Amino acid sequence: MKTNRKLIILAVVGAVLLVLLAGAVAQAQPLPPNPGPESAAEHRPLEAGPEHWPAHRPPVLGFARASILSNSEARVENRVRGEGRTITIVAGKSLPLVVAGRAVWAPEAKGTVTLRLEVEQKAADGTWRSVGQDQKQETRTGPARVGGTVKVEVPFPNTGTFELRARVISTAKPSQADEVTDRDQVTFTVQVIDASQLGSMSGKVTAENGGTALEGIGIGVINLATRRVVGRAKTAAGGSYTIDKLRPGRYIVRAQPLGDSPYLGEFYDNTRNPREAEPITVEVGSKITGINFALAPKP
Repeated sequence: MKTNRKLIILAVVGAVLLVLLAGAVAQAQPLPPNPGPESAAEHRPLEAGPEHWPAHRPPVLGFARASILSNSEARVENRVRGEGRTITIVAGKSLPLVVAGRAVWAPEAKGTVTLRLEVEQKAADGTWRSVGQDQKQETRTGPARVGGTVKVEVPFPNTGTFELRARVISTAKPSQADEVTDRDQVTFTVQVIDASQLGSMSGKVTAENGGTALEGIGIGVINLATRRVVGRAKTAAGGSYTIDKLRPGRYIVRAQPLGDSPYLGEFYDNTRNPREAEPITVEVGSKITGINFALAPKP
C-alpha cells in the first residue's frame, strides 16, 4: 500500500514537471513574423517620430514570383490587387503604377525570367488603348536570386473619371523546356480632381492637465486604404496645426511628441491603439476642423 502511494506521488510530481516544462517551451517559441507592408504603419510603435513614418508610395498593383527549379522545370505565380478600387490624383500629375517581382534560380538551373506590365485606358467609345508598358528580363544560372519592379506612369492632364486596366505577365523559361506563363489583370478607376478640390484638416494640441498649448508636436495623417502617412505637420506656438492637400478618403490622425517631450503620443480621439482610432472622412474640397488632442504626461 505504501509502495502504491509512493508511485502515485511520483506520478503526480512527474505530471507537474511536464506541465511546467511545456509552459517553458511555449514561452521560448519565436515571435510571429513582422507584419506585411500593408499593415506596417498600423503596427509601427507610437514612439517612433515622424522621421520614421513611411512616405507616400506609388500604388502597388501586385507581386510576381518566378522560379527556375531545374533546366526542365519552372514555376510562376502572380498576385494582383486593387480590383475595383478608386485612386484620386490631381490634374496635371502622373499616376505611377508598380508591380514588384522576385526570381529564383535553383543550383545549376539555367533559364530566363521576364516580368511585364501593360496598362490600358478605356476610351469614350468603350475601346481600350495602350497608355504604357514596361518589362524586365534576367537570364541566370543558379543559385541566384533577383528582385525588382516594373513601372508605368500614366499622365492625367485634365480632370474627370477614367478607367484603367493593368495586365501583369510573368514568364519563366528553363534552358531545356517550354516557358511557363502566368497572366493576371486588375481594373480600377482614377478620379482626377483640380488642386482646389483637395481637402484639409486642422486642430490644436494641448496638455491634458491645464490645457497648456504644446508647440512642436508632430502630426501625422494616415490613409486607411494604404496604411501610409500622407500628410505631416508640427504644431505652432499656440498648439495649432493644419494639414492640407488631402485627397478624398478615410484617414486616422496621430499626435507624436518629439525627442524628450514629457508627454505621451496618441491617436484621435484619445487612444494609443491605432485600431481604436476614430476614422475621419475627407471629401472633395472639405475643410475639417476641430481635430484636437489633449496629451497625457508620461508616467
